[in-house]
Amino acid sequence: MKGTSQPKPKSLNTFRKVADLTFPLYILHFPLLVVVKSLLKVQLSTTMHFVVCMLIVVILVSVIGTYLEAKRPWWNQLFGNLLIRIRKTTNVSVSKATV
Repeated sequence: MKGTSQPKPKSLNTFRKVADLTFPLYILHFPLLVVVKSLLKVQLSTTMHFVVCMLIVVILVSVIGTYLEAKRPWWNQLFGNLLIRIRKTTNVSVSKATV
């Protein structure tokens, strides 16, 4: 289509990396918030405490999420093999899309 600009590969890669962190953020934000709150012994009702805790949580999620995303091929292989073993031992039909 004329008139539409395609995103540059670098910006697309940056967008994908940020988007890949949304799942770890979804899964880890609350447990990490509880841990950070208990370690720092703060009240989240105070705006400053809340902001500091959330910044710490976002940083931790970014670090953990980046590590987990780097290991994604390993996780895919691990769970793929696990599902294949379960299928073989239980004689349950699992579609290839699941594996």
